[in-house]
Amino acid sequence: MPTLQEYEKESKRRALQDAVNTLKKMPTFKKNLLTQSAVCNLANQSEEAKQWVKPISVQTLKSDNPKGLGYEARNQIIDFKKEYTLLKQSSNKQLVEKLEDKDEDNDKLLTQIVQLLDNEIKLKKEIHQLEVLLKRKDDEIISLRRRLEERY
Repeated sequence: MPTLQEYEKESKRRALQDAVNTLKKMPTFKKNLLTQSAVCNLANQSEEAKQWVKPISVQTLKSDNPKGLGYEARNQIIDFKKEYTLLKQSSNKQLVEKLEDKDEDNDKLLTQIVQLLDNEIKLKKEIHQLEVLLKRKDDEIISLRRRLEERY
């Protein structure tokens, strides 16, 4: 059975790897989101981080020790940075510009989706309030009919 320290090391390695993979999936052409500090912040927000004695520091990713905790994540960050730089310097600037435009379009669409979801929530609340009001009015009508029937 692994010791607590070994378990924590493996847990931190998994969290670092998950953070690297998550940030790789969120590329933008204006800014490289895969940085050492971003990886550390995201890894330290994982569910497993609650069980660690200390959070992961940026220094962990700066170490070039092959046996170090953040060595693999460090190399992935460096490799991604090289790829990102090559993409930014590519001769096909038109493609990069188109991708930037698409990225902006995606941001606008995401904003619209959020607004629509907010509207949906508001409308559902209104519907619920109207249903409650309708039920109350139905009850009043029934009550008034009973009173009328009692009088006649």
